[in-house]
Amino acid sequence: MLKIGAPASVAGVERGVSQLVLMAVVAPFGDVALAAFGLTRRMEMLANFGSMGIGQAAGIMVGQNLGAGRPERARRAVAWALVYAAAMKLIVAAVLLLIPVLLVIPFTREAEVVSLTADWLRILGLAAVFMGIGMVFQQSFNVAGDTVTVMVVTLVALVIIELPAAWLLSHPLGIGPLGTAWANVIGMVLRAALFVPVFFWGRWLRIKVI
Repeated sequence: MLKIGAPASVAGVERGVSQLVLMAVVAPFGDVALAAFGLTRRMEMLANFGSMGIGQAAGIMVGQNLGAGRPERARRAVAWALVYAAAMKLIVAAVLLLIPVLLVIPFTREAEVVSLTADWLRILGLAAVFMGIGMVFQQSFNVAGDTVTVMVVTLVALVIIELPAAWLLSHPLGIGPLGTAWANVIGMVLRAALFVPVFFWGRWLRIKVI
């Protein structure tokens, strides 16, 4: 349990710390930027609802099929989960890109916050499909017992790439708080891309849980 659980715990800490660091990057831009950041974080959790469930379902099927000695069926389960998640995230992306203001208005009517949050959500919409793909891979590999891979990918995509990119885009390059949004897109795309060769490499199919 420690061998599998420790890397998963570290990955969770990486995600939690990254959110705190991103908040620190946004904070100098004032209350409006912080409000937009908070709203988009919660919207992102809502946008993740479909891929998280599909990813968990795929992970369960992976565990069952690996236990039954059928790794190729486990691989097919993940592949189909990726298709379903991508399809659902295309719908989410369309909503975020076309009607972000309608998503924000129930929470606030302050014009500056609505405008900034809507722009932030449009940027998030560009990475919605990659967000779903990354979630499916994460859930599947974790349940297969390959939590080390998830930890390493999270470290590279979030800590090593996304956090420095958020600071660089927001401050030295002068994009402002939306620099954090663009860095988030970079992190999501990179995370999904790093999982792809892992999927084909197949180490997660050979993990022995004993």
